[in-house]
Amino acid sequence: IENDLAVMLQALGQLPRAELMARRSLASWVGVAHTETLSWLVLATTLTSAGRHGEALTAFERALQLGHAQTSPLFVAEALVRRARLHLQCGNETLACEDLDCAEPLMRGSTDPMRVSQFAWLRVRCQVARRETVDRSWLDQLHTLTQRSVHPLLHVRLAGIEAEIALL
Repeated sequence: IENDLAVMLQALGQLPRAELMARRSLASWVGVAHTETLSWLVLATTLTSAGRHGEALTAFERALQLGHAQTSPLFVAEALVRRARLHLQCGNETLACEDLDCAEPLMRGSTDPMRVSQFAWLRVRCQVARRETVDRSWLDQLHTLTQRSVHPLLHVRLAGIEAEIALL
């Protein structure tokens, strides 16, 4: 519940309260690898949104360590994609692309609309920033997934990707 509250508070821009909930979850679930990994991911994302990049990188590293320890491709991919957002936010497209390159094999074939849309949106932003050819296969995968989900964020990301491509 603490993680869910942290995610909702972060989405509403209430970052101090989101951080508090993520840290409470970490305290409540220390030693429970699955929930602890989720808590580190939520905390890292909140810290990224707050512009506290050093702290966010440390939290992402902990989430990656736990993801690898659990041999969880989902957690590893999630941490890499979220960390790529941090790198893009800091203007470091090279590191963002490296994280996305590592996450890509773990994301291919995923049917999770939110994860795929976040990956695809960041991938396109990296490719545009680096003046590379845009990989449109993710766009095709997203079009298929939007037929299954009406989540507004999914559709916003898809529209953002289409706008980036149109501006090229």
